[in-house]
Parts: sequence; C-alpha cells; structure tokens
Amino acid sequence: STIIDIRQLATTTISTSTINAFSFANSSSSIPLLSFDTLNARLGVGTATPGSLLSVQAGNVQVTGTTTSHALVATSTLMVGGTTGSSLYVAQSGNVGIGTTNPDQKLHISHAGADGTIRFENTQTTITTEGYGSIEWEGQDGSSNANGVRAELEVLATGANGQADFRFLSAPLGSVTLAEFMRITSSGNVGIGTTSPVGLLSVQGAGSASTTLIFGGKANPTCMTWYSVPSGLPFREYVNDSGVKVINAGQCMP
Repeated sequence: STIIDIRQLATTTISTSTINAFSFANSSSSIPLLSFDTLNARLGVGTATPGSLLSVQAGNVQVTGTTTSHALVATSTLMVGGTTGSSLYVAQSGNVGIGTTNPDQKLHISHAGADGTIRFENTQTTITTEGYGSIEWEGQDGSSNANGVRAELEVLATGANGQADFRFLSAPLGSVTLAEFMRITSSGNVGIGTTSPVGLLSVQGAGSASTTLIFGGKANPTCMTWYSVPSGLPFREYVNDSGVKVINAGQCMP
C-alpha cells in the first residue's frame, strides 16, 4: 500500500504501475470517488477502471464559466456519447458530426436506416400563428444593405387545428428586410407572390405589375396544357418556332 502524508508533501510520486493504484472512496468495498490508473496514466471519477485520460461514470459533469471566459474548450476534437464518441463529434476544423466521426461539412448527420430526421418542436400548448421553426441563411457582405439574413425557410402555424404553411423568404435587392415570395399551404396550394393561393398554383404580380410565366425550350416548343372537366380532353397552347401562338386540342408541334 501507499501512504501519503499530505501534511508534509506537496508532490508525491506513486511508483506502483497498476490500474486503480491509488483511490479515494467512502469505504474499501465502494466504487472509488477518484481513482488513479498509473499503468495507463488515466484518472477516473466514479470508476476504478478509467478508459480514457479522464473517465467520469455514474454521474453528470457540470462545467460553468463567466461571460468573459469559455466554459469548455477542446483544442483538438470533442466527442460526446457512444463507445466511439460518434453521437456528437466536433472536429478541430469546426465541422460537427452527428453519428459520424468524420464530418465533411459544417453539419454532417450520418445514419443507417430511416433515422435521419431533424425535428423542430414548439412546446407551446396553444399554437395558432407561431412559427414551428425556420432555417436562415446569413451573409456579412460589406456592400450597402447586403449583410445580415438574406433568405429563410419557415414553417408557420396558420390555425388552431394544426395547420402549417411553408414560407420561402428572401431579401430583395438593396433591402435588409425579408419578404415572402412563395408559400405552400397546409392544403397543398402553392402561391407565388401571394400568401393566399386559391388553387394548386396561384401566381400574382406585385401591385399593378404584370405576371409572366416563362417556359423555355428552343428545340421543341413548350406547351401549357389544360384538361377540361369532366371530359378530361386536353387543351394546349404554345408558341411555335415562328413566334406564332397556337391554340389547339392536338399535340405540340413546331
């Protein structure tokens, strides 16, 4: 056994190279509160067999800091969870991996099977007009009115019965304020330039501006096709190679 007289010595060398060479515990039969593994140069808290340089088991670790100092700093990598730390992995490059220890992008989520889901939860018990969550894209361009959040994808509650719309927002040229340009409603209608699409696709220009839909295709004409109800017969409109608008009930022809 090793006896350390802490009243006289500030530094003590433990010569025994064994696991749990020296430990602090409530009793000889209990799990050590603090254990020194001198064979592998490891320190254990709540364990007699630390598996890493510092192993903490059967409890939580609380790290606190101030507004002027960091609470937790890892100069190489930070691994959390799992036997290999792959539950959450922060690489030295700043990339974050979930389910992977080799993240290729700023956020890399890896999974096997059907578990690759990102969830945003609104914990309010009454949701009528609040957002369920959003993703924003921000830039720091030094040009006039070019920095800040430039685009956003949001899921917005539109009623008290669980209705939710997808909103697509972007900052117009010379503006720092986001504006909605497209919406997909809870009923499946798509609105461009309108927040209240009345059909499967509603396109509306701003103010008195005209609304233009452009369909490309030089080698072959591009058709707009309608089907009459209930007969289901097609009605087509297109512009041929000579620039002439053609309306017929047949096929698109050059």
